[in-house]
Amino acid sequence: MSIPTSSGDPSQQVPDNPGQAMPGTEPEIKRHVRVGTMVCGAFLVAAAVIIIAVAAGATIDVELTIIIGLAVAGVALVIGSIFAGMRRSRRQQNEQL
Repeated sequence: MSIPTSSGDPSQQVPDNPGQAMPGTEPEIKRHVRVGTMVCGAFLVAAAVIIIAVAAGATIDVELTIIIGLAVAGVALVIGSIFAGMRRSRRQQNEQL
């Protein structure tokens, strides 16, 4: 049985048991940050730093900077996917026990 809130609106009811989900609601799913999102964010921050450095008067070799940036992004994606796979396999092993 649910207890109505002060508004009396049945859609705003809370369950009797705090660990129990309300009927018709989905349980909260834990979501992790994706590796690609992290790498893309780091790439954008690095681009902003380079733009600020150029605006401050620094000289930067553009071709070398792009090569290094793409290499670092590629390595980060590979390492991140390896760690994500290890975490996923460890989680599946724990669920089987």
